[in-house]
Amino acid sequence: MERLVFIGLLVFLALLFIGTALGLRSYLKRNDVNGVPMYDAPANEQTRTGNLSLKENIFYISMILISLAVALFIMSKFRHGAAPIASAIVTPSIMAYFNARKRTGKSWIYIVAVLMVFVFLMFAYILIGLPDKAQALMISNTEIKLSETKVSDLMDKGYDIYVSNGKQDYSEYDELLTSGSYYKYQGSGVTVPNGFKSYDSAVTRSTYLLVKKNVVLGCIGVYGDKRKSTELKDCVVTQVCFDSECTAVATKYGISYNIDGIDLLKKLDENEFTKVFGKKIWLTPSEPRDEYLGHYGVQWGTGNNEFFWNQYFMNLDIDSNNNIVNFSFKVHIAGERENN
Repeated sequence: MERLVFIGLLVFLALLFIGTALGLRSYLKRNDVNGVPMYDAPANEQTRTGNLSLKENIFYISMILISLAVALFIMSKFRHGAAPIASAIVTPSIMAYFNARKRTGKSWIYIVAVLMVFVFLMFAYILIGLPDKAQALMISNTEIKLSETKVSDLMDKGYDIYVSNGKQDYSEYDELLTSGSYYKYQGSGVTVPNGFKSYDSAVTRSTYLLVKKNVVLGCIGVYGDKRKSTELKDCVVTQVCFDSECTAVATKYGISYNIDGIDLLKKLDENEFTKVFGKKIWLTPSEPRDEYLGHYGVQWGTGNNEFFWNQYFMNLDIDSNNNIVNFSFKVHIAGERENN
């Protein structure tokens, strides 16, 4: 519903701009200046009437492209609030191109149309934004792309999925596969209800365990379809979480965890982490550091675009030695309300 509201606003804005352009054209044709319709009357004081040379075209178009690049850079840094500044940067270069030769009222139609297209795109960016995709998580040589990698893809690469029996008889990590709390998924017989759900990030309370060679590597969350139930193997992975018990065993068996060059089994180099994720980091450890845990939060995608594009979240808990003790990597499917 929210998505339709934003699309409706853009449709209304487009119709308003088209109506404005047609109204301006009608106004210029109906009104005269010194007996000449404003549509054909001079619109600036320029006396040169010849066509622009190739060099002039290259110059003015280059200025427009440069101003557009600067405007987009500013908007990427300061996001939606910089849209008016971006418009003010681009407009002078367009007007310079317009005034390079003698123009008539007819030319105003074109310049107004171009400006309205730019304003429309600016509003589209404010309301919808652009997709912001998170990096893939690597477990050894297996790439996991949230919302893209299917459970069947993991199974094809030698991973097993264990499913909770639903009785909430939580076991210790060492007993997860032997206590009867989980059973091995055989490739059929488990369906995931329709809609989006956020899963518990605690491995020992999770719904689905990610296992390889009888080693519990963490837990996953899945998503099937908005309207119908889906067989588990056909669902995409929406969440990967692990804790210090998982990483301790993974280290023993030579299994690695990596995201965008950051080794998640080593002490976290905070300078490198900040360099890699930059302004996507929204939460940093408090100073002075707590005695035990520090917290990092990273987010891809903000604002209203959650109705149009997936949003990704990564959270890390680190101990006083900068070792990662809890890791959570999740995606919120665009336009989906969370089911409890």
